[in-house]
Amino acid sequence: MEFEFKPRLDWQGKIAVAHHAKHHLYHTAIAYDQIGRLGRFYTQRYIPRPERLKWLSPILPASLSLKLRKILGYHHPQLEGKVTTHSSSWKHRLGSSLVGQSSFLNQSGDFEHAVGQECILQNWGCHSHVTGSLGIFRQLSAQNLPCLLEMYIGDKTLAKHFLSDELTALGLEASEHNLHAMGCSTQLAEKSREEIELADLIYCPSEFVINTMKEAGVPDHKLVYAPYGVDPGSCAVAPNKREQNQIFKVAFVGTEGVRKGLIYAIEAFRKLGPEFELHIFGLSDFKVPRLESIPENVVFHGFTSKAELLAELRTMHAGILVSLWEGSAIGAFDLLSQGLPMIVTLNSGTMVEDRVHGFTVPVRDPIAIVEALNSWYADDLLRQSMGQQAIQLTHHYNWGNYYAKTVEPLTQG
Repeated sequence: MEFEFKPRLDWQGKIAVAHHAKHHLYHTAIAYDQIGRLGRFYTQRYIPRPERLKWLSPILPASLSLKLRKILGYHHPQLEGKVTTHSSSWKHRLGSSLVGQSSFLNQSGDFEHAVGQECILQNWGCHSHVTGSLGIFRQLSAQNLPCLLEMYIGDKTLAKHFLSDELTALGLEASEHNLHAMGCSTQLAEKSREEIELADLIYCPSEFVINTMKEAGVPDHKLVYAPYGVDPGSCAVAPNKREQNQIFKVAFVGTEGVRKGLIYAIEAFRKLGPEFELHIFGLSDFKVPRLESIPENVVFHGFTSKAELLAELRTMHAGILVSLWEGSAIGAFDLLSQGLPMIVTLNSGTMVEDRVHGFTVPVRDPIAIVEALNSWYADDLLRQSMGQQAIQLTHHYNWGNYYAKTVEPLTQG
């Protein structure tokens, strides 16, 4: 999609990038760095060199490796020397000492406040993500410094109402605790609303996010369309072929829980025979009763590394993401890049076109999922054709395209 109106930021200075929850903002920092406009990349995770952690991989299970990475951090080689970390957590300070990383913003106080102070001192704007920006934006807006908001998910106030109804329908309590687990508690919704008001520009990764912004009353001139992507070098050459009578394997990548619509995907596989399997890659947000009774053709893999994930996806035949409320899941790009046509909802925020790269189904509709899968099972040439289109789609939606869209408001005349 394209907009007739091209948002523009009349700012010649540098932009800092800050995150404490969304690691894809690493790519946002690279975008500004490529045009010489990156102030600093601020993170609450330490950045060890990967060779310092190699000895851990063979001896730790994947789940423990994930917990350790959350303490130690993520390596950002393209931003060497441009990363500043901050934490008041003793765990993260201990992790820092273990890997020889000591670049603190400071060792106490609030991350958002500290980043805001640094940006004012340096006269920088800041690009940060929704529900992680308010303390920064309050300070910068008072000094007329630019505030750029990464809206990685649809409007959280609308999400709160939508997902509260969903929890109730499932027999779950629409409590603040459960809503917070899905990122849309009252507190988070109110915080995001003020961030949206303070932001000069709001970066939206999908048409779904843009539509929710408009529904929430955000004017067009604040919206920037900047879809996420993949590393072009990771794309498959062709879809995986399925032999006759071979089990039809479908992959889901993401957090197990209500928001991703996984309940409805599992319901679909409950209706299908053993010739279909659903393979779930990801961790759980909180316990869902309907997920306690799992059919035998549903396989949970838990957390896997990126390399392990891509290797597994190359053995699959299709992907699924039937989210109830999304932004633009990075996992969907991984599925498409491996030649897996997808079953998606409009709310999933993917770039999938119905009957081109896969099938678009209504939310909460296991029967539509079953019908889509049966059509591919009966016609593998159709599935392969859509899979090839999926690969071509990710050739366009790559990180290079995201870099260009991110800096466009700063560079256009």
